Amino acid sequence: MIVYEKFDVEIARSVSANNLHWPTRGEASDEGSLGGNRSYLDLRDFTWAEAARLYEKEAQLIERLEAAADLDAEYELIEDELYEDDEGLFGLDIGVASAVLALSAAGCIPCSSCNGGAYGGSHNELYPVVGFYAKARQIDLLLRCAEEAAVGMEHGPQGAVIVYADDIRRMPVFANTLISRSAEFREVARMGTRQRATKKVMTDASVEENGQLRLPLD
Repeated sequence: MIVYEKFDVEIARSVSANNLHWPTRGEASDEGSLGGNRSYLDLRDFTWAEAARLYEKEAQLIERLEAAADLDAEYELIEDELYEDDEGLFGLDIGVASAVLALSAAGCIPCSSCNGGAYGGSHNELYPVVGFYAKARQIDLLLRCAEEAAVGMEHGPQGAVIVYADDIRRMPVFANTLISRSAEFREVARMGTRQRATKKVMTDASVEENGQLRLPLD
């Protein structure tokens, strides 16, 4: 039976749209060290349906762990099963995997994640955390989702953002909150598309105006 740990981290929510970095396509597709993560994997462009399916799969795995008489043995069994599964949790930790894919579906670029050892095993972080890149227009909605899920959200390294929790159970709640607000994230994305289209029209009009030939007067 699991006794959930209360991680020693203060929850805060403060992200300024002025201090964000958006990786280039090359940076995001190069599986090198985006966001300082040497094990970075390109997990962009998942769909909301895929995020919802993984949320359900992760929930089932967590139920197994919660019901296990021997947590360590069940954790190892699940790890072996996931290793044999081409997709599984895409190499992500149980407890934060659904948050990673939900952020991807929301149009963000996940760059790192760790469950802080909430279900056992050796892990790099001291508490559950997901690092990701976001655009300025996404921040207000992301912060509202973080508040609803009672998780923290702050600036991370290299212009990224981190979402974190003092209880691993809050991270799937955050994922589900994102999924439940998918229509709002789609609208934010459409707004960005409209803004880019408007900017292009204005730029083309400016080029056309400034590029007119001035004929000499007789």
